[in-house]
Amino acid sequence: MGKRTQLEKTYLRHNVQFIFCEVDGTINYSSDTFFNIPRGAVWNQVDKLSKILLVDSSDLQYIDEELYFIRVENQKDQILVKLEKIPTSQRLIDPKSKIYQIQERINLTNLPASPAKNLLNNYFDEIYNDDELIGAGVPHIPFKLEHVAEAIKIVFYDPLAPQSKSIEFNLTFTAKFLVGNRSKLMTELLLKCNELISHSEINAIAIECSYLVDQDQLQVVIKSAAAYTDGNWSLAPNKSDIYLSMPCTIIGDPISSRLINSVQEDFPYLFDITGGDSTMVIDILQTIIETVEQDIENLVVAHKNRQWTDLERLPHKMKPNFKSLEREDLSKRLQNLEGFALSRNLAAFDKGLSLFLSEASELLQKLRGYEFDKSHD
Repeated sequence: MGKRTQLEKTYLRHNVQFIFCEVDGTINYSSDTFFNIPRGAVWNQVDKLSKILLVDSSDLQYIDEELYFIRVENQKDQILVKLEKIPTSQRLIDPKSKIYQIQERINLTNLPASPAKNLLNNYFDEIYNDDELIGAGVPHIPFKLEHVAEAIKIVFYDPLAPQSKSIEFNLTFTAKFLVGNRSKLMTELLLKCNELISHSEINAIAIECSYLVDQDQLQVVIKSAAAYTDGNWSLAPNKSDIYLSMPCTIIGDPISSRLINSVQEDFPYLFDITGGDSTMVIDILQTIIETVEQDIENLVVAHKNRQWTDLERLPHKMKPNFKSLEREDLSKRLQNLEGFALSRNLAAFDKGLSLFLSEASELLQKLRGYEFDKSHD
C-alpha cells in the first residue's frame, strides 16, 4: 500500500482520482478524490463507472454533470483508471489546457509517418510555444485541407474503444493548397470535435468544408450540431447545423505529384510549414515562380512609366515570396525599393532595381532548373 499512498498524494495535488481493480473488474482501491467507490464492488455495477470500458484508452467523458479526462491502463495483474476533473473555468477560458488533454489521447510516436502526423507534431509544438497561434494575428501559411481532415480523424480514432464515434469529412472543392490560419482551424476543429464526442446523443460527426469564392473564405459546417454553437461556431440558416468561416486563399487546381528527395534540405522552411509534404512544396514553388515572374514584369513596366503607386505596392507584395524561399537578402532589397518609392528617390530606385532584377533573375533560373532536374529523378 506504500506505493499507492505515494501515488495518492501525487495525484491529489493534481486534482485526480485513481482507481485500481482486478482484471475481472473487482474494485480494490479508490482515492475517492471526487466520489466514493465501494471496495469489492464490480466495475460495471457501479453507476458512475459503468459507461467507462476497461480497455486501454484516453477519453473525455461526463460523469453526472462534470467533465473528466479518463485514462485506462491495463497493467500486468490489475487495471488502473485515472479520472482528472476539468474545472468549469478551464473549459471556458483555457483552450490550451483542453488541447493538452486532447493530445493525451494519441501516441504520436507509434503512428506511421504521414503528412497528417507531421502536421500534428508541428501543430502541438506551435500551440504551446506561441500564445497568438489561436488568435487572429497569426501569419497565414500554406496547408492542405486533406491533411487537416486526416489529422483530426487520427486524434479521435481509438481502435481499442468500440464505442468510438466516427468523424467524416466531405471536402466539396479541390486545390493545390490553401493559405490561411492553419493553427486556428486545427484548434477550432479539435475543441469542437472533442466537445461533441463526449455527448452520448451524438452518434457520428459529419463535417463539410466549402470555399466561398466571392468572400475568399473557407467555411466549415458540422451537421446536426445546432445545440453546440458558441462564440466561434454559428447556427446555420437551416437551424440544424453549425458553421465556422475564416479568411483563406485558394491556390490553383490539383497538379500531378513529383518526388523530391532533397526538399527538406533545399527548402527547410517550406518543408516545415507544410508538415513535410514534398509534393506540396513543389506546388508552392511553382506558384511562387509564376507569381514572381508576373510581379517582376509589372514592376519593370511600372518603373518605365514612373507609376509611383505601383512602385510602392509591388515590392511590398513580393517580399513574402522571397522570405518563403529563405532569401532575406532579396526581401531586404524589396524593402529598400519600397522606401525609395515612398520618398520618390528615383536615382536610388533605379540602382536598387537593377541589383534586384539581376539577383532575382538568377534565382528564378535556378528554381526552374531545380524543378526540371528533380522532376526527372
